[in-house]
Amino acid sequence: MPVSFVALAAFAGWRGGWLINAGVFLLAVLPAVWLLMRVPREPHASEPKKDMEGRQWRRGEALRDPLFWLLVPGLLAPPVIGTTVFFHQVYLTEIRGWALGQFAGSTPVLSVFAIAATLAAGLLIDRFHSAALLPVMSLCVAIANLTVAFVTPPWAILVYMAGMGAAFGLYSTAFGAIWPELYGTKHLGSIKSAVTAMMVLCTALGPGVSGWLIDAGIGFPSMVAAMGYYAIATAALMIVVERLARQRIGTREVVQETGITH
Repeated sequence: MPVSFVALAAFAGWRGGWLINAGVFLLAVLPAVWLLMRVPREPHASEPKKDMEGRQWRRGEALRDPLFWLLVPGLLAPPVIGTTVFFHQVYLTEIRGWALGQFAGSTPVLSVFAIAATLAAGLLIDRFHSAALLPVMSLCVAIANLTVAFVTPPWAILVYMAGMGAAFGLYSTAFGAIWPELYGTKHLGSIKSAVTAMMVLCTALGPGVSGWLIDAGIGFPSMVAAMGYYAIATAALMIVVERLARQRIGTREVVQETGITH
């Protein structure tokens, strides 16, 4: 899609490209969503949920849980850092002397690594648990950003896309699995909504704060390097978090097997 939009913008201008994009949503995407959603799924979402053995945390309880706040820095790193760098991609390519088409044209690499990481993450979660993916996810973010920060040849773009693609794939899978593993499924929607709200807020602040720092004279490569170092720190933190999460998940599994609730 990014490659297609670059070609479309060259033909119709960036405003025309956005108008065509809006038309596709109105004429194709919305009718498709309506056709797919008009038949209720089975089992229906309103039916009572089963398999709710063990403690079912409410949102307030989860927000008071120290483990929840230890998870947040690692889980927010890929979307916040990725959004910030992609938002400033034009500026990044200008100061590096890269063609913008090189950056946009490399997004298929991101897609390939994201798909591969998503499929691998599903298998690993089934075998272990979702928290085991968090240190690897942060390490992928670190490699991607430190490469772009310190490597000037255009091949750094490919490393960045591969690293962030793998991180996005791990994030998309782990984000959906870790909350029911730790807090149960009864109040899953309210817990995930709180985390999603935090993610949206932070991803909105990232481009704005980084833009303000650019105007203040701080080099963008230095900011990208700082984000890479932050990812290294979160990788170390996620190693500790993974051990704590594994203990809690193991306790929940024992409760589910024995049928004892608390």
